[in-house]
Amino acid sequence: MQTKRIFIMIAVMLMACTVLETKAQSVVYLLNKKLTNVVTKVSVNGGKQFTMVNKTKAMFAVSPTTIYYPAYKKINVKGEGKIVVAVDMVFDSAVLEGDKHYKAEKMLNIQDGETYYLQVKYKGMDDFKLEEISEKEAMKALKDKKMGQLGDININIE
Repeated sequence: MQTKRIFIMIAVMLMACTVLETKAQSVVYLLNKKLTNVVTKVSVNGGKQFTMVNKTKAMFAVSPTTIYYPAYKKINVKGEGKIVVAVDMVFDSAVLEGDKHYKAEKMLNIQDGETYYLQVKYKGMDDFKLEEISEKEAMKALKDKKMGQLGDININIE
């Protein structure tokens, strides 16, 4: 009987330690609007890189044109602290010689269990920015039938 009590007490203590160490995972949704001739390359904390390319549609008006439909990527973040999400928008123009790059970044202070929404937006005629948007605005964008999910990536903050 005494052994059974000790075993139960040890099991309860181990479960309590496991629960205390488990932290909630935070999520960052990165949304990209419909773009023409622009490929979005993304890095998080200067490390993990991916390209945000959804379905495309080729057109040939005056020059070859590629339309990239809206897309989003889910970034799962384990831990708390600061992360920097950086985008490199590569504009390919048949008229201009070479590619033109637009860069933007946003620093987020990640808190355990929180959800963040970032969207690539135009900043004037010739530039882009990364802007944090509300959940309501994000849900509206995510309901777009052309919005494609590009999968998940996992990031650990140390």
